[in-house]
Amino acid sequence: MKLLHLGALSLLFQASHGSSSHHHRRDDKPSMPIAPGTIQDCASWYDNDGSLPCELIPYAWNLSLEDLVKWNPSITAECGNFKEGFSYCIEEKEAPVPISSTTTKFTTAPPPSTTLVPSKTTPTKPSSTAVSGNGVETPDPIQPGMVSNCNKFYFVEQGDNCNAVSSKHGITLAQFTIWNPKLGTGCSGLWADVWAGMTKSCNKFHLIKSTTTCNSIQDYYKLPLKDFYSWNPAVGTNSQSLLVDYWVCVSVVGWTAPTPTTPSNGITTPTPIQAGMTKSCNKFHPVKSTTTCASIQDYYKISFADFYAWNPAIGSKCTALWVDYNVCVGVVGQKPTPTQPSNGVTTPSPIQSGITKNCKKFHQVKSTTTCASIQNYYKITMANLFKWNPAIGSTCKSLWVDYWVCVQA
Repeated sequence: MKLLHLGALSLLFQASHGSSSHHHRRDDKPSMPIAPGTIQDCASWYDNDGSLPCELIPYAWNLSLEDLVKWNPSITAECGNFKEGFSYCIEEKEAPVPISSTTTKFTTAPPPSTTLVPSKTTPTKPSSTAVSGNGVETPDPIQPGMVSNCNKFYFVEQGDNCNAVSSKHGITLAQFTIWNPKLGTGCSGLWADVWAGMTKSCNKFHLIKSTTTCNSIQDYYKLPLKDFYSWNPAVGTNSQSLLVDYWVCVSVVGWTAPTPTTPSNGITTPTPIQAGMTKSCNKFHPVKSTTTCASIQDYYKISFADFYAWNPAIGSKCTALWVDYNVCVGVVGQKPTPTQPSNGVTTPSPIQSGITKNCKKFHQVKSTTTCASIQNYYKITMANLFKWNPAIGSTCKSLWVDYWVCVQA
């Protein structure tokens, strides 16, 4: 897994703990048992704490895979058998120069290079971070040679190439390779199979487990799902792509979790709520994906006029009832009861505004209901239906599903 620098813009990924203590460190003495068969004439050792896969060792210390295997024959040619808890040689001691009475010309050729492709793995939590000169925590592991003042990082995905990554982030290919010199001029060092797509200003992260849900994240971090989805667009709008062992953003720079407020009526207001809610609310309802204004009115026996007055942000036609937000369903001194008109017939709830006060019979609108079907079933005219229910409109454009209409007066 590899992180690539993308310029002085804003932080895309920032780990939240620790400082680097093991990655990219070489020791002159091993602190773990030496791997079987490893050469004795070793100048530098790597203690395998499991933080780097075998495929990254040659890149981390600028050596070839052939040398790594030659010095550590317990490792296979395909980088297998690289075991955690053992020390491995990453630099051989230089052989002494032979003494000769004649002048000999030596030619030193660079070690053969091998193109390495890391095995496909699921991204895991960076084990440590280091704070660079710009005060931004750098995730680890990083590609050797990365500039020290990096403040924006990108996880490479399958199918990415240097041109695509640089173009996506508005930088030149030259800048990209200068900031990440181990990419090589042919971009052969661009390693794939990691995750991207998070908001650029994230400053707190959460690792998804098999039991994690969007609602559990919301409850734990006091985070409105609307914000969570906007910070993590790859998750989807209904949490359909919450992937196990991946990281999600749970806070951004400048954001603070909302805290419950206590209004003048002494009742604690839960969070989150939509703007403009009445300050005299004493009863709240958390909106779910199946909640409708009609179901709230029906359950709490309140009118839409009152519900809208207490929660103006939902809109006059209930087009902005936000899932996972709390709405007001009762106020101090309010006692919701079914309307009892002068004709003795109880008016059901919910109803649209302006319904006639002397209605004798009601019909609940379904998704398949039309004004024509009501007229046909009850043998009434459109003129009367509109007169008894003016909110539906003269051309029946506002016949609301799950609401009751008057069909006899």
